[in-house]
Amino acid sequence: MRNRITALRTVLVPATCILIAHANPTAASGIEIQEKTTEKRSLGSFKFLFHYQSQGVTYSEWITLLTLCLAPVVVHLIANVPESVVLDGNPPRFIDYLCHYNPTSVMWRYFTIIDARVRCRHWTPEDMAAANAHFWTRGSWESSQKMRIQQRARLHMPPRAYNAPARTYIDPLSGSAIKTVIATLQGAQAMYALISSRSPHNVYLWDLSLASIFQPFAILGLLRLPAAPWISEQYIYDYRPTKGPHQHRRDTDLVPTNIQDVHSPNENDVVSRNFYPASSIRGVLIRAFYFLAMLALAIWTSTNPFPDSATDKPVTITGYMHAVFYAFFLDVTVLIFAFYLFTGKSTTTVIPCVQQTWYTVYTIVVFLGMVTFMVLAALQTRKTWCGTWTTFPVMWEWGVLDWEPCPVDCGRLAIVGKVLGEGSCSA
Repeated sequence: MRNRITALRTVLVPATCILIAHANPTAASGIEIQEKTTEKRSLGSFKFLFHYQSQGVTYSEWITLLTLCLAPVVVHLIANVPESVVLDGNPPRFIDYLCHYNPTSVMWRYFTIIDARVRCRHWTPEDMAAANAHFWTRGSWESSQKMRIQQRARLHMPPRAYNAPARTYIDPLSGSAIKTVIATLQGAQAMYALISSRSPHNVYLWDLSLASIFQPFAILGLLRLPAAPWISEQYIYDYRPTKGPHQHRRDTDLVPTNIQDVHSPNENDVVSRNFYPASSIRGVLIRAFYFLAMLALAIWTSTNPFPDSATDKPVTITGYMHAVFYAFFLDVTVLIFAFYLFTGKSTTTVIPCVQQTWYTVYTIVVFLGMVTFMVLAALQTRKTWCGTWTTFPVMWEWGVLDWEPCPVDCGRLAIVGKVLGEGSCSA
C-alpha cells in the first residue's frame, strides 16, 4: 500500500504543481513566497499572523460556533457560582457578585468545599449547606468556619424558612451531579487535547478556533471531582429583610462583622470541636493536592503552546492570545493560592481577597481578555474543505506540496503544506 501511495505521489505532485501554475499563477508564486518565509523563520524569528477570513461563515454556523465557544464558560464558571444568602437588608452590588465568577474564585470554592468536608469532625446536611452558601452581611462576604457554625445553629430559629439537603452528600440524580458528569467529560476532552499538543503530530494550534478557545476552562471540571459529592444546590436559606432598628438588630446579633474579627477563646473552642485544624494531616494533604495540581497546569500552560522560534511553524494572533491568557490566569491563581495556603488564611469558603480592589481589577482584566479573545478568534475563524475550523489563513496550507492523510482523520487525502511541520487540510 505504501508503494502505491509513493508511486501516486510521484505522478500527481508534479502534475498538481503544473495545473496550479497554469490555472492560477498567483497561487504558484504564493508557494515560492511561503517557502522564502519559512527559510526566514528557520533563522530564529517568527511572525504572528492575522487575517480577517470569517466572511464566509453563515448565520447557522455562527450560532454553532458561539454555542461551542461559550459552553465551557457556562458549565465551569457561571453554573458553579451558588446563590448568595443576604443576611441584612442591603444586597450586594453588581461588582460584589462579579468577582465570584472569576475562574480563580471557582477553583477556590472547589478546594474549600472538599477541605471543609475532610476537616469536619461530624459532617451533617447543615454543614454541607453552609459550606456551599455565600453569606453577605454588613457590606461584606462572610464564610469563615465560625460563621458556618453560627448559621447552622440559626437555621432552626423561627420565623426563617429552611430547606436542608436530605443527606450528607448530593443525590446521584440531582442537577449538581449532572453538572459534574458534563464537566468531567468536557474536562477529559480538554486534558486530552492539552496532552496531545506535545506529540510530534500536534494539530492543537491548527484546530484552534472560536469553537475551542475556552476549552482549557473545562479542565476545571477535573478539579471539581474531589469535591463533587458535596457540591450541593439542594438548600434554601430564607432570610427576609425586616423593618425597624430593633428587629434588624435581632436578625444580625449572631453575625460577626468581619472575617478578621478577634475570636474569643470560647469561639475558638467551638471551631476546634467542629473542625480539625488546617495544619492536620487531612488539611495538609488536601492543600498539597490542589496546589500541586494547579502548579502543574500553570507550568504546562506557560510553556505550551508558545511558538518555538527554532521551528518553522507560524502562529496566529489567536494562538498567541491563547497562550498569554491562560498563562496569566493560572500564574496569578497559583500565586493567590500560595499566599493564602502558606499564611493560614485558607479556611473560608469565599476567597479572602474577593472584595479587595486589586482582585476586582484582576477579575475585570480576565473578563476583558475573554471578550478580546472571542473577537480576535471570530475574525480569524474559517472552515477548511474537510469541515474543521481553524484560524490559520489559507496561504499557509500551501508550502512544499505533498499528499498525506488529513491530520484530523477525516478519511480523505489532502494537499498539505510542510510549512506547518505536519499535514493540514487544504481549503
